[in-house]
Amino acid sequence: MRLLHTSDWHIGVTTRGVSRAGDLASALDELLEVCGDFKPDLILHSGDLFHQPRPQVDELELAWSGLRRLSEHAPVVVIAGNHDSPQLFDFFSGMLGSSSKIQFVGYPKAPNAGGILKFSLRGGEMIKLACMPFVHANRMLPGWDGSLGNRLIAYSDRIMRLQKAYAESLQKSYSAQRDILIYAAHLFVDGASLSTSERSLHVSDTYATRASAIPPVSYAAFGHIHKPQALPGGAPGRYAGSIIPIDFGEENDVKETVLVEAMPGMAARLRQVPFSKGRKLVTLEGSKAILEAQSAENCLLRLRVHTAGADPGLADWATRVFPKAEIVEVCEMRATAQATTAARTAPAVENLSLREAFATYAEECGLGADLVNLVGDLESLLDEEEVVPALPELTALSAWTNR
Repeated sequence: MRLLHTSDWHIGVTTRGVSRAGDLASALDELLEVCGDFKPDLILHSGDLFHQPRPQVDELELAWSGLRRLSEHAPVVVIAGNHDSPQLFDFFSGMLGSSSKIQFVGYPKAPNAGGILKFSLRGGEMIKLACMPFVHANRMLPGWDGSLGNRLIAYSDRIMRLQKAYAESLQKSYSAQRDILIYAAHLFVDGASLSTSERSLHVSDTYATRASAIPPVSYAAFGHIHKPQALPGGAPGRYAGSIIPIDFGEENDVKETVLVEAMPGMAARLRQVPFSKGRKLVTLEGSKAILEAQSAENCLLRLRVHTAGADPGLADWATRVFPKAEIVEVCEMRATAQATTAARTAPAVENLSLREAFATYAEECGLGADLVNLVGDLESLLDEEEVVPALPELTALSAWTNR
C-alpha cells in the first residue's frame, strides 16, 4: 500500500498582508509532480484545507483544482481542521455524492456510521482509515451517544474516548494478512514542537492530547502543527506540516510531503520529500552598510535595520537595495531608543493611565506628539457617561408581555 500524506494548505492565507495564492499554487504543482512519481493508492489531507471557514470563490477554485488533480491519481480524503468549516465540508460531501473520488469528513463520526473508511486494493489488501477531524471544545458531536459527546467532559477525555472507540473498532475483525490500519487526525499532541503561526488557543493545554491515546495503527497522519516532525512519544506517524511557510516563525522549516509504504502486519516505511520551489521567508538584520552587502531574491523579506536615530526614508532605501524581494516589514531599531530603554526601569503598566502608558511607549519609539494627543481624545471618550439608547418598540413589547 502506498499513501501520500499532505496537510495544512491554508488556502487564503496572507503573510503580513501579502497574498500567498501564488506560493500555494506553486507548492500544489510540486505536490502533483511527487504524486505522479509515487503513484499512491490513497491520498490523505489531514486538515486546514482553507485558512478561513468561509473561503472566497478564488480560494475554492484553487482548492478544488488541487484536489481534483490529486484525485486523478488516487482517492483523496480530506478531514476538517480548526480553520475549516465542518458544515462546509458536509455540503461538499452532499454535492459530490458517495461515488466521488474525493471525500470530505467534517465531523468525527461513530465507527459504524462512516467514521472508518475502507479501501480495497489489488491483491486483496484493505486499508481501514479512522478519521478524526478537529473538534472544538464547545461542540457537540452528532451521531455519538451522550457519554462521548458531552461537552461537560474535559476536552482531552472526550478526545481520548473518541480515539478509544476508533481503536476498538479497527481491531475488531482485524486480519494481519489483509488489513492496513491508518489513522488521520487534526490534533495537538502534547510534546509537539510548535511554530508561531498556529492559533494559540488550539495548541494550549486545553486542546492537548497524549501520544499514548493514539490508536495502534501502521501510520498516523496528523495535521494542525505547521512544523513537519515525527509524532511525540514514538507514535508511528508524522505531522506533515504546512506546504508553505505561513509566517516568520516557520522561515527555517523544511516543508515536506510524506510518502508511506505499508504492508499488512508490518511497520510502515516513511520517506519525506521536501518542497524545493516557491518563495521563502527571510529575515535580515544589521546596519545599512551590512544589509547593503547582502542579497535577497524571490522571497518575502523582513528587515530589522539598526539606525542611530529616526530615518524617514528607510522604506524607500529598502526597496532600492532589495528590488527582487517582496518587502513585508521594515523595522527601525534605533540605538538611542534602545539605550534609553536600557537605562530606565519601566514603570508598571498597571499603574499608568492609558495616556501615560502610550506616552511612555511613544517616547521610547520616537513617535510624534499627535499620536499621544489622539490617545488623550480616546481616553476622554471612554470617560463620558454611557447613554443607553431609547428603544420605543422594546418598551412597548415589555409592557405588552407584563400585562
